Amino acid sequence: MNNKNDYPEYPASLQVLNDTMRFASSRENFEINKVTVCSPDKEPLKAYFVALRGTDQSFDKTDVLGIPVCLKSFLSKHNIYFDLVKETMLADIPEGATVIFAGHSLGGMVAQQAAGDVELNHRYNIINLLTIGSPFVAVTGRKCPLRRFVDKADFIPWLGKSFKANLFTAKP
Repeated sequence: MNNKNDYPEYPASLQVLNDTMRFASSRENFEINKVTVCSPDKEPLKAYFVALRGTDQSFDKTDVLGIPVCLKSFLSKHNIYFDLVKETMLADIPEGATVIFAGHSLGGMVAQQAAGDVELNHRYNIINLLTIGSPFVAVTGRKCPLRRFVDKADFIPWLGKSFKANLFTAKP
């Protein structure tokens, strides 16, 4: 499959960063899909793609996409969005499966927390973490690569518990 036209149409195929961004931000809260990862000169890999969307600007403490959850995730604190993602993953993804995370804004912060979770790392083979417009979240235990995509004009991804690290190491 070397030709772009050989791939299924969106949303069955995420070919570029814009497709991934559109996919992650269009979910109700988050979505888990079975996918096949195709790389040149490698066998196709079956995986589960976990796409998490960003905040809805609500101030309701019970809203998983609300500002209070965003602030907790921002500070690497326990939150209801992470709990919902973890609970659903444990129920819907078989042990030993390969997992890929992609998250926009708040979803990217929660994805970073999930990728660092001891139980999820023990249960799954987490191979990649892609965040779009998300601050860096200081978590321990993450074993997969983190790929952050940010725009210089968007100040939100530059904030966070590790502002200095963002300022000196992030490359938009």
